[in-house]
Amino acid sequence: MKSVLLGFFCLALMGTLLCQQGPDPAAHAALDSLKAHAGWAQEPSSFLGIKFGEPLSAAVSECPTDYIGNHKFYAAYKTREICYEPVADFFKVNHVDNFFDVYVHEVDGKVASITAHFPENNAATMEEALEGKFGKPHSTKQEEVRTRMNVAYTKISNEWFGANVVIDFESIGSQVDEGYVTVSTAAYWKFLEDKKNAQKEKLKSSF
Repeated sequence: MKSVLLGFFCLALMGTLLCQQGPDPAAHAALDSLKAHAGWAQEPSSFLGIKFGEPLSAAVSECPTDYIGNHKFYAAYKTREICYEPVADFFKVNHVDNFFDVYVHEVDGKVASITAHFPENNAATMEEALEGKFGKPHSTKQEEVRTRMNVAYTKISNEWFGANVVIDFESIGSQVDEGYVTVSTAAYWKFLEDKKNAQKEKLKSSF
């Protein structure tokens, strides 16, 4: 079974480098994997209360705003309710229980991909909860990863494939103290595929 590759989306915000893990545009096998794995009874139509194929605003309110002088900014600290704020071409969702960062991508104004980060020491509990909700993973892998200080950790990667949805669980992400789960749809993979093809055509026309 081909593995769905994940990459990182990074954005410099106010001097801080924000990196979001999510599907990598180079993972061409994703759409084929979706087509090949039908009949998954627990395939979700939503995740964290956010429904795929609908605007994020249908499930979550926009975060309140505040000002520093004439500068307007989103101020999630002003509420404890779940709320979202736009960041570049995706949205950050704040105050989601059990997760410290949640990112949502829309395609044509509709939710198509959700990535949620959790503390690495919650990885076993998160893995058990996902299996309880979605069944045994269709693909699983364990590998050793090492830090720059040569400290070894065991990374667990689980994947589920449905007719429309791919779930990817990683016990360790870009840092050893965090893991993540990404739930993405065929619409998102097609968006990435179309975007990459358009970039290829643009490059060809520049020669």
